[in-house]
Amino acid sequence: IFIIFFIVFVIGLVLSSLFGPYALKREASRSYESKEYDSAISSYDLLLEHYPNSRHADEALKNISFAYYYDNQNTKALSSLNEAISTDIIDPQGLQAVFM
Repeated sequence: IFIIFFIVFVIGLVLSSLFGPYALKREASRSYESKEYDSAISSYDLLLEHYPNSRHADEALKNISFAYYYDNQNTKALSSLNEAISTDIIDPQGLQAVFM
């Protein structure tokens, strides 16, 4: 029984890393760092939509805000920045340093 549980557990970990929130975060981060903001936005959006309670959700909300800004989607950037500020993911004082 232990061996079966262990095998199922390992398979779950592998599938999660291939298809779950970590994989979306990794893909989004690569796109963001490569300045492919459309692709980063799509991946972050999927992560936030399908895994809103994952440990990667806060970082995704912060980064999608900046990706929208760098992609000149200012209305969406402002909306997501406000959400990130209201949930204490982004410190508004820190934003002044970024945009000044």
